Amino acid sequence: GELARAHDLLHLSHRYLLQMIRMMDNSTVHWPNPRRLLERDLPAADYERFRSCTAWLEVAVVRRGFSATWAWGMEMMRALCKTHVLHLPEDIVAHIDNHIAAFSGEFVRQD
Repeated sequence: GELARAHDLLHLSHRYLLQMIRMMDNSTVHWPNPRRLLERDLPAADYERFRSCTAWLEVAVVRRGFSATWAWGMEMMRALCKTHVLHLPEDIVAHIDNHIAAFSGEFVRQD
């Protein structure tokens, strides 16, 4: 259903979030598999913050996971853009912001 699809999308987004975390921490040793040795490689605060971005298959928890993932990802994207002189497509960012903010409706089962 839609909840399982959203959960899967959240899981997929974590790969890119973890790669940004590793870039911010100057630790790209496990770039191909950014989950590898995460507990050891990340500073404790980053590891705990990443845990807040994860979710089990429950509506409220998936919503919280998306919100936390997007917020932290945006913080890091803005910082990386400054470091590497890049520009975010603000119209796309605003569009995604709106979808994340509207992500409060119930998942409807579609057969």
